[in-house]
Amino acid sequence: MPRKFRKTSSCWLVAPIIPGSDNEKGTGANDIFDTMFFQHGQNEPAQRQTTEHEGLFTEKRDMPRRPLSGRASRRTPNADRLLSDMARVLLVSATPRDDDTDFNLAPLHEAQHCAANDRFQVHSRTSDPESADLIIFVEFYGGGWYFERVRAHPLVHRYREKCFVFCANPFVIPFLPGIYAGVAKHWASPRVRPGFYLGRTQNPFTTYTPPTPDLPYLFSFMGSMRNAPIRGKLGELTHPRSFFQNTTEDFDRILGRKMDRRERLDYDRRYAELTKASKFVLCPRGLSPSSIRLFETMRMGRVPVILSDAWMAPVGPEWAKFSIRVPERDFEKIPRMLEGLESEAVAMGELARKEWEGWFSEEVLFHRLVELCLDIKRERRIPETVARWTAYLHYLQPFHFRKLVGGAVRALLPGTKTPAPQPCAQG
Repeated sequence: MPRKFRKTSSCWLVAPIIPGSDNEKGTGANDIFDTMFFQHGQNEPAQRQTTEHEGLFTEKRDMPRRPLSGRASRRTPNADRLLSDMARVLLVSATPRDDDTDFNLAPLHEAQHCAANDRFQVHSRTSDPESADLIIFVEFYGGGWYFERVRAHPLVHRYREKCFVFCANPFVIPFLPGIYAGVAKHWASPRVRPGFYLGRTQNPFTTYTPPTPDLPYLFSFMGSMRNAPIRGKLGELTHPRSFFQNTTEDFDRILGRKMDRRERLDYDRRYAELTKASKFVLCPRGLSPSSIRLFETMRMGRVPVILSDAWMAPVGPEWAKFSIRVPERDFEKIPRMLEGLESEAVAMGELARKEWEGWFSEEVLFHRLVELCLDIKRERRIPETVARWTAYLHYLQPFHFRKLVGGAVRALLPGTKTPAPQPCAQG
């Protein structure tokens, strides 16, 4: 029997798995998720039973498993093999129950969707925290700007050594070990792995079309210039076969939810069509060192040109074979550099799509997420009860220091309330 925990305001496994009911459908942000069929696809028959966790019903499967044992060698960027460990994973979120939108739960919903469609079938989900090998909090802003709700969660207090966080937000502090898309290179640690994105509004037009030698644009960029200084500098580039569009105003309307669905679809369509009409796509950093456009570019089969000095490449893809890394100070060299590589654009674009399929598509994301967390767990030298305190060094960064001081001042002033965290996106 799974252990019972006291009731909290946190959300556990939020997508009840009741075959034949309305709950088989996953509803993410802006209705972007398709029907989710939670099937494990095991070769051996599994005993099914329904358990109740904090008033939510989930399906529990008692499946055969191999024990986690032995030390595996550290994975390299070229590794694409299955590790021998089979892990049971509890996917959760600390988003409050009274959050009646799908906005903050979208990453968890997509992680569950990916688990249901996992092509590897090595790792499995469980609803029992006691038997879980990993407890992964899949968060947006529902867990708190600094993961306050995650850090206070009873699962973290009871099972700290097997708790992890997945979060793609900018401006995060890794108070728990895990996968963070926005981690900066100079703040990296053994507790953190660079990652990808889950739960962001998916552009329905970012489908794959094979690259061809006759695409009209050598390179292009369409996005907000305000998110990082390097973006403004890219507007200085000139080339007869380039395209540059500053969409700061459009992006502000999207963040302010002032753009209706028809306008948003038109914006997304123009962005995707421009990407597909380009041989190379400029992918500068956004609010964090990473940017979702890098992964969208790979998905559409075009060559990403990465301009982010602090960016850490996620482990797995052979980045040097299909992408171009340009130091931010050398942005003026881009036109001549890409002219010299133009003959390789088609092959590189095709490889970019292949690497996206192998490392970031919905059929592999659950497996990759689990493997990264297992890698952190294997490489751990200092218990998390001690190592977690190193995260507070991040308050030395100017952004976090200002928020820390501002929060302290507001706490001392009567009648003031700490503002709720506002969502940040990257255009």
